Amino acid sequence: MNVKNYLKSVDKQLTDVSTEERKKILAHLQKNLQNFMKKNQDQALIEKLGDPVEYGKSLNRHYNLLKTTDDFRLVFSPNGKNGKNGNGNGKGKNFLRDMKFIISADMIMPVPTKDLWILGGISVLLMSLVIYALYEWKMLTLVWVVAPAFFANGAALLSRRIKFLDSLAIPVDLEKKWPDGRRVIGNSKTLRGYVFGILAAIASAAVVFYASEYLGINIFSSLEYSIIIGAVLGFGALLGDTVKSFFKRRLGFAEGKTLVFFDQTDFLIGALLISIPFGQFPVKFILVVLGATFLLHVITNIFAFYFKLKKVPL
Repeated sequence: MNVKNYLKSVDKQLTDVSTEERKKILAHLQKNLQNFMKKNQDQALIEKLGDPVEYGKSLNRHYNLLKTTDDFRLVFSPNGKNGKNGNGNGKGKNFLRDMKFIISADMIMPVPTKDLWILGGISVLLMSLVIYALYEWKMLTLVWVVAPAFFANGAALLSRRIKFLDSLAIPVDLEKKWPDGRRVIGNSKTLRGYVFGILAAIASAAVVFYASEYLGINIFSSLEYSIIIGAVLGFGALLGDTVKSFFKRRLGFAEGKTLVFFDQTDFLIGALLISIPFGQFPVKFILVVLGATFLLHVITNIFAFYFKLKKVPL
């Protein structure tokens, strides 16, 4: 079976997949299959890929299950969890064993898992260099000052799983639309996230205050001041995320679509900007901590994806 016939066989099974997504799937397969065949001329295609009918049915089945929703993501291996051929006989290898798919009503995205492990390793190395640089520059203690922003950002996401806060799940844009016809912000930014995020930021600032007092670092001058800084940084972090979402809607980005770098650092940018009246951070520190935050996001998301704590890798 050649590449062209294999693609035709897969395409026949994608009866419920949209035309646009079908093109993406087949184009991705064609590219990888052509590269694969160049390196393995003497090996039969079907032995490496498995039954194309079973593969197509698997994609079609998952797409059909999820086509009624816009925000749910499912990660799955098209040819089975154990990486065996789609026909279940377990014979031969499958180049898709190193590939997972994220599939939803509006996205089918192949994820090369080997590349993610390499990216994760590089990120860990770079993160180590960042920490060493901050230590040498005697700026490591400043990380504790901006810690409330990180806690606010994480807590806002976590708040979605806290049932007794469901009454506060009110979109901050009150479901209003901008003159361009799109939502001002979207459903992902809620009053619940703001309340829980700011409270988490305040709590983390208080912990930093007591911990620094115990260690003799004296990061904040008083508990009251730490609470104020925590609230300001927490609000700034959530506001930065909200402002970024506003501009993403104006640029035509759907909710859940990634805007690289800004999606990973928006909260920190917002927190740093809103904290200017209270004191300015060194420019060198700002540049390094933004880069470190991006790397930390990459590292945590990759490993959370592999340990099945997240449904998307980045």
